Amino acid sequence: MSTDPMWEFWSPYTGMGNNPISTVDPDGGWWQEFKNWITGVGWISNAGRDFIKNTPGATYNGWDGDRFMGHATVGFKKGKDADSYSFKTFKAVNDYTFKGFDIYLDFELKNTIGLRASTIIKGLEGFDVNMGSVTLAKYTWNDNKWIDLNEYFEYSVGFEAAHDAIGGGFEVGIVQNKAVLEEAKVKLSGAFGAVSLETAYDLAQKSLKLLWESVGK
Repeated sequence: MSTDPMWEFWSPYTGMGNNPISTVDPDGGWWQEFKNWITGVGWISNAGRDFIKNTPGATYNGWDGDRFMGHATVGFKKGKDADSYSFKTFKAVNDYTFKGFDIYLDFELKNTIGLRASTIIKGLEGFDVNMGSVTLAKYTWNDNKWIDLNEYFEYSVGFEAAHDAIGGGFEVGIVQNKAVLEEAKVKLSGAFGAVSLETAYDLAQKSLKLLWESVGK
């Protein structure tokens, strides 16, 4: 038995509002699903994991939609009729906000074409010259899908250099998503040893972003 991480009802052990007839579980969450994915169950909430465990013949049928708003589907035999098959969905409800901060993991894979020369240990030694790169397609883990040039366009040009653990650089780029200009940014970065500072001004959103990073031993 596992507790309800959202403390949505009077008891932490009350699942689905004590209404198991509902086909959508409201207490799934990003970190629950991540833990179950790591352990080999699948990207599914604890309630979905327990349903599979306690329902003979139940199988995980995958995740639909992005990691924050999608849902997992579980197939199972209904009744004694071997040909009677039904499905149950377990919806994601975000559990990644802690005291006002969003905490979760993400990564991207990009297929990029362009002119680039690079031999650099980030922030320590070397150079990176981007003479113009276009992203043809990308996959974002939390979006849970590939996006190609029909939906997404990204172009960038820039330069970065470092010597004796002192580095700096610039980058100019645009991001267009479904014909809407999402970003048009100018980025400056600097690094000293394990500490780096990056500032970017987004012309499209008219916003300034600062990123500070420290890499410890």
